[in-house]
Amino acid sequence: MDQGHGTPGFHSTLRRKLTSLVSRTGNHSRKNRTPHGSDAPDVIAHLSLDIAKWQSMDFLAMLLLVEQLREMTEIDRFDSKERRGQAGLAVKPLIEILTFAYSDQIGQETRGSGASDSNEKGSSTSSAKVTPATDPTLVTVVIQVLLCLRYITKGDAANIEAATSHGAAQVCKNIMVKYSANSLIQRNCYMVFRSLTFNRADNQRYIVQQLDVVPLVCRSMTRFAENTSLQASAFMFIQNITWLVEENRQIVELEGGIALILTAMKNKPESLEIQKWGCGALQNLACNIECTVKLIRTGVLEVVLKAMTAFPRDCIVQNYGLGVMRNLSFMKDHRLEVAKTGAIGLALRAMRNHPSSLEVQSSACSFIFNVIIEVDANRLLLLQSPEALDLFFDSMAHHSDDTRFVEKCNYLLDQLASGNPHSCYVAPELSVEPYSLLELAARQLARERKTMAGIAVGFLPSVFKMVESAKECPECTQQYVSNYAVAIKSKPVCWTLTRVCSRRCVGTMTRRCVEQYGDIASLQVAQDGAVAGLLA
Repeated sequence: MDQGHGTPGFHSTLRRKLTSLVSRTGNHSRKNRTPHGSDAPDVIAHLSLDIAKWQSMDFLAMLLLVEQLREMTEIDRFDSKERRGQAGLAVKPLIEILTFAYSDQIGQETRGSGASDSNEKGSSTSSAKVTPATDPTLVTVVIQVLLCLRYITKGDAANIEAATSHGAAQVCKNIMVKYSANSLIQRNCYMVFRSLTFNRADNQRYIVQQLDVVPLVCRSMTRFAENTSLQASAFMFIQNITWLVEENRQIVELEGGIALILTAMKNKPESLEIQKWGCGALQNLACNIECTVKLIRTGVLEVVLKAMTAFPRDCIVQNYGLGVMRNLSFMKDHRLEVAKTGAIGLALRAMRNHPSSLEVQSSACSFIFNVIIEVDANRLLLLQSPEALDLFFDSMAHHSDDTRFVEKCNYLLDQLASGNPHSCYVAPELSVEPYSLLELAARQLARERKTMAGIAVGFLPSVFKMVESAKECPECTQQYVSNYAVAIKSKPVCWTLTRVCSRRCVGTMTRRCVEQYGDIASLQVAQDGAVAGLLA
């Protein structure tokens, strides 16, 4: 590198720092696992300042700096926000480099009169324009710059604003047109667009409605149909541009985006990335009524349920898949059809598998809330699951600090209410007469006794282990193993949940609550487990 882009001795110092930091990263001991060390932000700031002088430096030297900056900002770390903040100085020069790459002038501009004597040999060929045909390294530069710009703007509002003001979106579209045959460049352009549209409705609207990028993306998806990474990145792009802008959903549908997403998901059922981000894109598209009708007609239910079934432990697939079901169930005409697919059971399974994920719990409750509204058949279908009520109350207890989620669960429970002030749920077997959950628990226990009659005692859980986890009943102060859950609501107060040891205590608490609250009270009683109840 010449000495025209930095103070004397700076590059040797920078090189020593980088060498030291990289070698430190290569040490896999627990003590030295902090990537790139504590002085990384300072190094990033110097790299960014140096890249700003790209027009006067050697072509390969510029590439090296861009690669180094990309390496130090691409991975999410505890200090990623600080790193990306320091890298903001490089946003403008990176966009300038892409602009010159698009105009085929990068060879002349980077090897012109600003180069030092030490680079005369490299500048001797600067009379000819550098194009992909004459110098394939230009393609590498474009890829590295796109990657760098993508990571610098990832979730950083200030850098997104800087990139927006310097015309990054228009430049990326130009690059997409110029390098339409290069799948890696196409993919990285999508990811830059994705960063630019994060929580920015103005950019979502501009990129889709003014730059008209969606047809380019759809053509590229068709051209590289077997490229899993490109398809997944396109889905991420579609997910972001359809997040806040209703018109964009219709544009994606009109350009054939829905068909492309569903086809890719059907063709690559084993790809987690395809299924994950495909569900993410479909979730937003299903917010539009026209899109919803087409999604139902083209078999979206089967595709999404297969994805959720194939990847039950991936919370993102479950969250986005439930989001699709939630939005499809917004229209009453679709609720029966959605429920018939087994989606309610999958929602409960997702709640059971991901108890700590607020996103999964919230999406599941939102979907169930939508699908049971004004559809008694779906409500009864939900109540046929013996674990449904426990899952709702456990989820509320686990995420009690999130008031919006707790309120959502309360709305869901109210939807299940039968109207009887002392019994909010109906027996699944008899949909006419309402029963208290105390009676349902007794019925379940009776059925379990009949079922368990011929089974060896060894099948039952260890009494000694259960006693170790025994708790004190708040009603009778006795130690208990099995218990009943009593949910009480004095309208409009939120539900509260108390666990007691026996039906006798349940009856006492119920009578006291009725006396205290009268007809404005709603009570629910649920057994905590049929097997445990046998030991009571």
